[in-house]
Amino acid sequence: MAKRAAALETCKRLHELGELNEHLLPVEREDPIEACAELFPLYREETKSNVPQRGSSKRKEQYRKEVCLQFCSPLV
Repeated sequence: MAKRAAALETCKRLHELGELNEHLLPVEREDPIEACAELFPLYREETKSNVPQRGSSKRKEQYRKEVCLQFCSPLV
């Protein structure tokens, strides 16, 4: 019963904040990133340009392989 009461209060609070509609379903937004744009300031810049997305097969990032000097020296 406690979990159900907490869930009901959460739904009421989300409805008051405008995150849930009258049917207690999430409010549809055209662009979900716009709702939290301050959390991802660089996301817009990356997606607006014609540069392929990071991690895609068209944009592979190469990294130099380096080993820490402590691992290369013999144990004394």
